[in-house]
Amino acid sequence: MIRPMRPEDVEAVVAILQENKQMVDGVDYTQWSHPTLVAVHDGQVVGIIQALLGTPYAVMPEFSVARAFHGKQYGVRLLEHMETALRLAGIAAYAAYVSDTNDHAADLFERWGGTPTGHGRGYIRRLTQ
Repeated sequence: MIRPMRPEDVEAVVAILQENKQMVDGVDYTQWSHPTLVAVHDGQVVGIIQALLGTPYAVMPEFSVARAFHGKQYGVRLLEHMETALRLAGIAAYAAYVSDTNDHAADLFERWGGTPTGHGRGYIRRLTQ
């Protein structure tokens, strides 16, 4: 099942991001202010996807599936649901950052029809200490 993220999902989402080495040190992952969906299997959160909405495109900063559930179509289902939400919001395209170590997500985006941008790598600049 795919559904909107709830406050009680934070602990499971953080664990998935940690497992996949997708967390940024010093960032508070207890607050989620943009459309965020989770994949649930037998009551357990097993995946997350988030989009930051903008015009003319959105950015997907978080997309992760628990390793035990890789290859079981949860990533595809998360993408399907998020793309539907983006289309309903009038978004024409989205950009997604995939780390150099996340071959699974890169393969999925390419199979899904994503085109590598050829524009550098992702960066983060901390505004608070």
